[in-house]
Amino acid sequence: MKLFLLASLLLSLIGPRVALGQQGQLSGQILEGNGPAGFPGVTITLQRADTILAGTMTGSNGAFTLPAVPVGTYDLVLKMVGYRTEKLVGVQITPQAKTLVLPFLGPCLYTYTRHQRPTCPAGHTDHLIPMAYGLPSKHTMQRASRGKLRLAGCQVTGCDPRYYCPIHQKEL
Repeated sequence: MKLFLLASLLLSLIGPRVALGQQGQLSGQILEGNGPAGFPGVTITLQRADTILAGTMTGSNGAFTLPAVPVGTYDLVLKMVGYRTEKLVGVQITPQAKTLVLPFLGPCLYTYTRHQRPTCPAGHTDHLIPMAYGLPSKHTMQRASRGKLRLAGCQVTGCDPRYYCPIHQKEL
């Protein structure tokens, strides 16, 4: 009886730790746009709260594998120099292997017509403010503090958004 109680106690202490240590695998293929061709050279990271937990790069056919990933919910981030970053939120990793096929839409989400402001997804063009990139001047900082423009960090690809809707918190 004592042996049974001791074994039960050990299992109750060890069991949860074994469950916490479960791992899964995420694999898949990144496609160029909506076509059938794979997209080579895309950097793929699995993140939680801006902490990178795993990463890899697609091969010549766009295939990737992230082995031995702890079970949980993550954000999958796709990056490539000269292209916009794609983020897939809420990817579930389970003990069973998971396979994804994802389109990498390409260089630019934002297109602009000269001398015309874009329209917010909610349908309005008022209240849109410009976005400023680079090291801001004193004047730029004053405009940003009054809500007249949004500071946006460094412009990386030339495909970065130019306007921001503070009402709907969308970059345009």
